[in-house]
Amino acid sequence: WVGGRRDSNPAALYLFLLHVMPPVATPIPLPGSAKLIDVSNQVLLALCVMVPAIARSRLSVKDSGIRGLQAMDKCLLAYGALTSILYVHLLAPDGTFYPFTYTDTLRRALGFLIAVFAPYFVISRMSRNRPFILDSLAAFTLPCVVMAVIGVFEVVKGWLLYEDIPVRWDLASTFTIYLVRGSSLRAMASTGHPLGLGYELAIAFGLWLCLQAYVKSRLTRWAVSLTLLFGLVASYSRGPWACALGIYVIFVFLKPRAVSGFVKSMLGSLLALVVV
Repeated sequence: WVGGRRDSNPAALYLFLLHVMPPVATPIPLPGSAKLIDVSNQVLLALCVMVPAIARSRLSVKDSGIRGLQAMDKCLLAYGALTSILYVHLLAPDGTFYPFTYTDTLRRALGFLIAVFAPYFVISRMSRNRPFILDSLAAFTLPCVVMAVIGVFEVVKGWLLYEDIPVRWDLASTFTIYLVRGSSLRAMASTGHPLGLGYELAIAFGLWLCLQAYVKSRLTRWAVSLTLLFGLVASYSRGPWACALGIYVIFVFLKPRAVSGFVKSMLGSLLALVVV
């Protein structure tokens, strides 16, 4: 909360701390057996960093020209409304499914507004210039490099480092199961699932392709690239592998005078996809 008030770029702070702990949650209770909302690290960050940032931007003279809801914002809100109504119902102890309730729909809608729409709104509005954008990209990429190292460690040692946290904190979790591909453990670090780790690292790899232009050391550029790639391999998730290849092809295609490079990267990616 203090950091959110003092940081000049709340979006970067949010992205930097997004996976500082695994996705465990505790319910905020209401009278009786009901609950208001499940509070996780993502919800806490949104409430302490992103929601106050929206309030400050409305009061700031510098941000007085911040644009209102656009077509993309309305599409995202419509998606949130849809997923608040249509969702997979939990299995009850007697083998049936818990029925649809209006309170659960409202709870899911509130969670969507806090955990999804508020961060989207801040990041899309407050990335005013290149330094702000680069700061946010770096703030997302750096923890991903750390998670890639953790992922490689988990595969080599066969040990999920964050698996015991929900037990110690007496919280519900969905990632206490060791998932394997063949005989190899699939790493997940603090993301809660191998697919989560894989897609995070695929995105970070794409961001690093942009950020490495600002790094002078060739050794550092190669070290970070290989770390992210080894972390991707450690997730043993084929979807993120294909995603990373697609990101690389698009990056090459968007470079100036990159027709020959694009053809080479496309052929190389097709070959890699066959292997995947």
